[in-house]
Amino acid sequence: MIAQTRTLVRYRLLIQSLVGRELKARYRGSVLGFFWSFVNPLLQLLTYGLVFTVILPGRRQPEI
Repeated sequence: MIAQTRTLVRYRLLIQSLVGRELKARYRGSVLGFFWSFVNPLLQLLTYGLVFTVILPGRRQPEI
């Protein structure tokens, strides 16, 4: 475990570079660009919240 952490620390600049390149390539043609990687999960979270709290609320048993 410690050896793996050391390897990650040693190659952190390479990892940052590769991740940055991947994100730029993925969202290159998008209107929102890199910002879309944050907006998409947020929209999914809001959609699930709306569906499960408003549209399909759970039936609760009355507490006795």
